[in-house]
Amino acid sequence: MRASDCQPGQLPGGGSTARNATCTLTLTLRGEPAEDASRLVVSIRSIGAPDAVGRSWSSTLAAQRARSGERPGLYTFYRNGVLGASSAYTDGTTTRVLVQRPGLAAEVWFSGIGFTRLKPTYEASREAFRTEVSPGVIQLLAGKMARAQ
Repeated sequence: MRASDCQPGQLPGGGSTARNATCTLTLTLRGEPAEDASRLVVSIRSIGAPDAVGRSWSSTLAAQRARSGERPGLYTFYRNGVLGASSAYTDGTTTRVLVQRPGLAAEVWFSGIGFTRLKPTYEASREAFRTEVSPGVIQLLAGKMARAQ
């Protein structure tokens, strides 16, 4: 895995973050040609006080749950806390994760580009992304946040 295309995030009212907030992580999966490697684009969407981040998260989560009814089978809502994150869900392409530690919360998004060769068919590969890859990345993010004391 290697990081590239790292960029600072844009702040409300102008300016940008002091550190990178978005990076593309390129993964090498066995059997994939290097020029067509699967990759994850990881973005820290918000970080701050748990109350403020939590209010935003709750509002967006409610809207996404409502939208999921219009697109059955596309969304996966992971049970709170089961993967180490406070909350997480995916729309099949973009996964959103709420991670917390005392006094701090962050909303991190990642999108999977590629991942079509995980299983013999495209549909099975996308299902594997939702049920195998996304949960693994959620656990990794949650573990990093918990240890960052």
